[in-house]
Amino acid sequence: MPHPLDPETTTAADDGVLRLELRGYLDHGNCDRFLDHAGARLAATPRVRALRLDCAGLEGLDSMGLATLLMLHRRATAAGVRLHLANRPPVLERMLTVTGTLDHLVPDHRARSGPQNRSSQGAYRSTPDDGVSGSGPADADAEGPGAHV
Repeated sequence: MPHPLDPETTTAADDGVLRLELRGYLDHGNCDRFLDHAGARLAATPRVRALRLDCAGLEGLDSMGLATLLMLHRRATAAGVRLHLANRPPVLERMLTVTGTLDHLVPDHRARSGPQNRSSQGAYRSTPDDGVSGSGPADADAEGPGAHV
């Protein structure tokens, strides 16, 4: 059974960075509570310039969880606060990559991605209509029948 989301404020340091730690699942059942919690912490912390979400304990999220992260990003940006999604687990990385929101929510991910990050981007790919897939991420660059765009 999935663990409910437990957003915890770990510290509101004098360095202008508000830190929240996520544990459990961010889904339709708790996303409003999380957004309210994060918004209240932002409002209660003066001179915040960055909101750092430590996602290491995030066990999963659904489409509402992703929509909540996008809404938090929008609200933080409007307040002049930069959102950082730190310690992204594979489930979050996959959701951001598949939905095309990685560049939006983590604009500097390309600058920090190393070889291990690039290879994980090939972990999700569709297969041709016949259900036969190639042997590796490089197959996505192949040309000819069955090649993927």
